[in-house]
Amino acid sequence: NYTTLYMLGPSAIADDFVNLVGTSRFEGLTGNQVGAGLGRYGTTYGLINQANLIIGGVDEATANEISDFERYQGEAYFFRAFAMHNAVRAYGYEPGATPTAGEGSGFDLGIIVRTNPTLGVTDADLKTRSTVSAVYDQIEDDLTQAISLLDNSGSVNFVSQAAASALMSRVKLYRRSYGDADSFAGDAITNSGARMATTSEVSTMVDEICPRSSHMLMNP
Repeated sequence: NYTTLYMLGPSAIADDFVNLVGTSRFEGLTGNQVGAGLGRYGTTYGLINQANLIIGGVDEATANEISDFERYQGEAYFFRAFAMHNAVRAYGYEPGATPTAGEGSGFDLGIIVRTNPTLGVTDADLKTRSTVSAVYDQIEDDLTQAISLLDNSGSVNFVSQAAASALMSRVKLYRRSYGDADSFAGDAITNSGARMATTSEVSTMVDEICPRSSHMLMNP
């Protein structure tokens, strides 16, 4: 679920690029056809519920007995934000981009926000979709928690503070908070030891992930 489709699927739905003649990847998404989707609604909310179990489903006494529990909580906050951001991009308009004309005029809803763990059917309840702005507020709150709980001392195979800063930068970019986006991106780069890719490296990076995607991105 979280491979090339995660990276480029929402952008295809949002008409950020088009397919070249003869390509079939993301066909249906680039035209936003009826029935076209990313096919991961259940996966997304499953991930959110797993995060909720760690954030709010462990009592204090038990948490105190678990080594590195704060790190686990930090990871959970990160993944809840990651899942929500992925979903709200697919099922709602971008922040500040509510249509003012046409069939979607005034539609500002994002996704259902769930922050309590669901252990069984009796815990499930019906909720309405939150506005895109409210969803993004929740995402930012979660990432703020993740940044405060995580550090950069662990394995590169696990979520770090730098990773949370990188996602926060992406979220701020979507909200057009460019100064904050630049600041969090700087934190992510500094704390991860990474560097900015050069112009000539960009197409090569994307091509390694998905050869045809680079052509779609570089030739919209």
